[in-house]
Amino acid sequence: MSDHTVKIEGGVELKDNSGYNLSLQPSRANAIVIASKVIYPRGILFVGVGGNIAVIPADNPDAKSTDPTAWVVYKNVPEGTFFPVPIIRVGDIAAGTTATDLVMNF
Repeated sequence: MSDHTVKIEGGVELKDNSGYNLSLQPSRANAIVIASKVIYPRGILFVGVGGNIAVIPADNPDAKSTDPTAWVVYKNVPEGTFFPVPIIRVGDIAAGTTATDLVMNF
């Protein structure tokens, strides 16, 4: 398997290129406060109400940046989705987030 793997063996395990494993069976979860300056522990996002999600992926050197070009906007993420990209920041409406009822799982 490559450095970016998704494998299903009695559950879903995600591995990013730094070797960090993320499971879709998290031990903690917090509701997201949509605020572009908040940095969360590395985790996977649950989308309650679909829409666009502006994020800064985990291990991005721009994690603390206020530069609007640092945001990656994923469009039309459906409701009820576990968003399988390890992230540490979720942007506000100004950054491009329109999805709501977001929960960070880590």
